[in-house]
Amino acid sequence: SDSGSSGNSSSKDPGSVPSLVTLGQELRFKLSPLGLSKECCTEFVLPKGKPKCGLVWMHGLGDDESGWADMLEDEFMVPAALGPCKFILPRAPRQRSSCNDGEILTSWFD
Repeated sequence: SDSGSSGNSSSKDPGSVPSLVTLGQELRFKLSPLGLSKECCTEFVLPKGKPKCGLVWMHGLGDDESGWADMLEDEFMVPAALGPCKFILPRAPRQRSSCNDGEILTSWFD
């Protein structure tokens, strides 16, 4: 009953959550949804060590990840029971925003 060995998604438990790579493949992404270049993403592990959990933090309209990364590294306390946590802070692409009269800014969607 090794859930990762067969590669056949139909044999998985219907209540299981697919991995991001599997989800990306099912949605026909050419790359993993988090396969971002270093210029578009900030990553770190707190506390230092091999991560046992993860958190994806998405900034708001017109913002970027830089201020959030500083705040999370300085002030976010990962509960000891969770162990080290990998933080992934992607940056939205710059594009026109209808709600801001077509201004070009970072936005996850229009």
